Amino acid sequence: GKAYAGSKFLVAQGAYNGEAITFDKAVTVNYLFYTNSAYVVDAILGNNSYAKKFEAGDWLTCTVVGTQANGTKKTVDIQLASGTNYVKTWERQDLSSLGAVTKLEFVFTGSDTGEWGLNTPAYICIDNLNYTAAQ
Repeated sequence: GKAYAGSKFLVAQGAYNGEAITFDKAVTVNYLFYTNSAYVVDAILGNNSYAKKFEAGDWLTCTVVGTQANGTKKTVDIQLASGTNYVKTWERQDLSSLGAVTKLEFVFTGSDTGEWGLNTPAYICIDNLNYTAAQ
């Protein structure tokens, strides 16, 4: 795929090993644009040996976790797939409800979960992360 704007975008994965977007000082993240990666879409369509093809009742959610300077965490859920419907285009997600944050993490949950955790790939494509200095 291509970026929402410009020529580059970020592919974020689940926060398994401390992966996060960190800021030097508190910011208010106003919004970002997101979409599914090709790897995730292939899994949803049944082209992955680890994940099952999505059917009615299946789902994949990315929870954006914003950590404030005092350690308080707030979340916003992004629905990446529901049943056989999945995000195919760049979508805008308001994140202002997270408040002033110093870190963003991405936690994935879904219906195709086994003994070792989520079978569906845990990735989200992000572009145009818009933030302002916290007041």
